[in-house]
Amino acid sequence: MSEYCEMWMELRGKNEFRVALFIPDGLDIPEGIDHISIEIPEEQRQLYVSKWFAGIVPAKKFMNTLEHFYNGLGVKFLSFREIRKPLEK
Repeated sequence: MSEYCEMWMELRGKNEFRVALFIPDGLDIPEGIDHISIEIPEEQRQLYVSKWFAGIVPAKKFMNTLEHFYNGLGVKFLSFREIRKPLEK
């Protein structure tokens, strides 16, 4: 099992942001994120997203909260600085 998370922000419209995470199977899931079902056969991780935030500042604060959560578990993560389009079916 790959013991690292990937995290990035997504943008909807002009000023709505959410945090997206790929979390390895079997890891604890923090409050405030929901699972999105997307098929990626070779992945042993699941995609989760936060609610949409009005502005980048609250989304970044939530991202920091998630970083602290996983640091406390000793899990490494990749945090991407780019802002992506939403991943949805």
